[in-house]
Amino acid sequence: MAGFVAYGALSDDGPEVATGNQDVVVTQTEVPTSSPETQPVNPSTVAVPAPTPTALTVPNPAPAPAAAAVPTTTTPTATAVPTVPPGPAPTATPDPSTATVSCSGVPATADTDQTFGPLAAVTVPPEAAAGFQFTWNFGNDTLATSPVSGDISYAQAGTYTINLTGTNATTGATLSATCGTVTVAEVVATLQVACSVSSVDTQVELTAARAGDVMRVTTTWTPADVPLRLQYEFEPTDALIIIGPATTGDTQTNAFGSNDGVFSIFWRYVETGETGRLSCPAYPGSEPAPSPTAIPCTYATAITGCLSGS
Repeated sequence: MAGFVAYGALSDDGPEVATGNQDVVVTQTEVPTSSPETQPVNPSTVAVPAPTPTALTVPNPAPAPAAAAVPTTTTPTATAVPTVPPGPAPTATPDPSTATVSCSGVPATADTDQTFGPLAAVTVPPEAAAGFQFTWNFGNDTLATSPVSGDISYAQAGTYTINLTGTNATTGATLSATCGTVTVAEVVATLQVACSVSSVDTQVELTAARAGDVMRVTTTWTPADVPLRLQYEFEPTDALIIIGPATTGDTQTNAFGSNDGVFSIFWRYVETGETGRLSCPAYPGSEPAPSPTAIPCTYATAITGCLSGS
């Protein structure tokens, strides 16, 4: 049986279309809608908007630091340095936790056997001295234990350094100080030379000795440790006697032919060049007695001669 399909049905018609066969139902198929074809884009014809510049936020600059004020420099005033007296300055090794110990008063030079001092220990603070025991070392193996050194002298020439040590009686800690250094020189004593005469025969007294008696002359001098060269001269016909070096107490003997015989002694100290001459009469007891003193005359008479008057 021939059939047909009716198109253009009204919008309110149902989807079923009569085909002449009521048993056949025709379902309307939805026609797909075609998408328009995409055309290629010509970049020359497409307007591209210019980019909008982005504004940058610039931070405000930091304020410049304020200039620091330069302090005014004051020129220091020169302080006069006190004049230091000649001689070695005392030095001290302090113990800041307790006290300091010092001493002074040592001369730069001295002669042998010359006395100086006494020296005294000084502590800072002063009241600390009561807690210390002080020992002095005089540089010649001599020690003294006392706050005061006492008188100081040296018998031999040399250089001596005097040191002081203070020992804390409670803690046992020690403080030391150098008081000074003294140079001691040997004293050159004035040379004293003398001679004396005695009789060799002990039975003959000096005052009774006469020409022909054997006499002894003794030469002595001080300082006794000085060596001298001696030259003895007796009578013109006697040979010279030379002793050198000689020691004090040197003796020579001789018998002279006359009462006015004399021992002549020439001495010389080679080290200094000092010289001298001594003359010792061999018979001092034979010297003539002094003449009596004449009494002046007040008036004279023919009988009595010179009379003294009152």
